[in-house]
Amino acid sequence: MTILDSFVFDGRSERGSHYPWAEWLDGRIRQLSASDFPLGRVPKAFNNAVRLQAKKRGLSVRIQKHGDGVVIQAFKPGDATTEPASAPPRKKRK
Repeated sequence: MTILDSFVFDGRSERGSHYPWAEWLDGRIRQLSASDFPLGRVPKAFNNAVRLQAKKRGLSVRIQKHGDGVVIQAFKPGDATTEPASAPPRKKRK
């Protein structure tokens, strides 16, 4: 290992994201197909990436695999308007 006094970083680590997170996490329900991804398939770590990006924005997110893609929806925690209408009522914890 070498300890350097200084180093000029070329900025490659600060490149833009592959994904339009602001658009994808705008609260609308989005179905992303395999063709929406650079490799033509949903990456294995995509769910983790979605959750991380939502957390950075103070959001929660629902993710579900659907066909060859995935359906996502970001929402503000505790926002009752984003709860699915067909979901059964949650049981209260004692």
